Amino acid sequence: MRTPRLLASGTGYYHVILKTSGARFLFESDADKRALLGILERVSRFSGVQPLSYALLDNHVHLLLKVPERKSVPEAEFRRRVEALYGAARSGKLFAKWDKWRDEGRDGVIAFERDGLLRRMFDLGQFVKTAKEFFHVYYREAHAWEGTVWRGRYKSILVAESFTAFKALSLYIAMNPVRAGIAKRGTDSSWTSFGQAKLGKSFGRRCHQALLGELARLKGSGAGTNPEGNADFVAMEFEEWMAEAEGIQREKVKEALARGEGLSLAEMLVCRVHAFGNGRAIGTERAMRSVPRIGDAVAVPQCRAGLYTATRLAGCLYRVA
Repeated sequence: MRTPRLLASGTGYYHVILKTSGARFLFESDADKRALLGILERVSRFSGVQPLSYALLDNHVHLLLKVPERKSVPEAEFRRRVEALYGAARSGKLFAKWDKWRDEGRDGVIAFERDGLLRRMFDLGQFVKTAKEFFHVYYREAHAWEGTVWRGRYKSILVAESFTAFKALSLYIAMNPVRAGIAKRGTDSSWTSFGQAKLGKSFGRRCHQALLGELARLKGSGAGTNPEGNADFVAMEFEEWMAEAEGIQREKVKEALARGEGLSLAEMLVCRVHAFGNGRAIGTERAMRSVPRIGDAVAVPQCRAGLYTATRLAGCLYRVA
């Protein structure tokens, strides 16, 4: 029996993890990574789902996604979205077909197909499904690949709308290549939104700027101040947070854990923190207690950042460790 996903009632934020079939290293080439990023950008422009942070490794992908609340889409915007996904030639044929049907009085058939496309917008599952399908087609053609590219069901962790949770998850994703031993620093990796933003890549910069805007908003609202104008300050802070985590020595972290001490967020980020990917939701204790079916907190080695994860089993809260 599949564990039901936790989904927000309005705008929602999710940590999504996609893995390759059999954990095979299918994304080793830069061309494949560029293709996957291009697909993510196309699907984002179509669906309205905004990646805030990403990390592409050779056998898995991390995404921090913002899924806006569903809204009406004017016709001109609808056509721009469809063209972003399918390209000018394919979308042009689709719209020409609809124009022909309209002349024939087949408005009901047009409405059916249009509603099908609208249902794929503002939806987490449809965003992931479309991206996976598009990349599967690309990979099959580029590599004469037979069989599946992706490993079954994707993971999604609901992220509480709090500064603490967003800071932790975005740093966790940006530090993935460092933690995996692929890069010494976050800026050395060209396949994270943080690294690509530093390289001036448009999609990476757009995602990272959107993340900084969310962090500025959440930090400003938590402090009771106007968040406008804080994004530049948060950008400098983000680089300081990354530098702090990159300067942590893993052996000292292991010694602290052996002594039963709590870890700071920076210390956690050099470890393989399974709580970021194995739970159903993550956030502060107050935010987690508002999630349906979540019970009492369970004491385990503590993260001094005050983060909690809601597990799949029994809906218990665990301190992130």
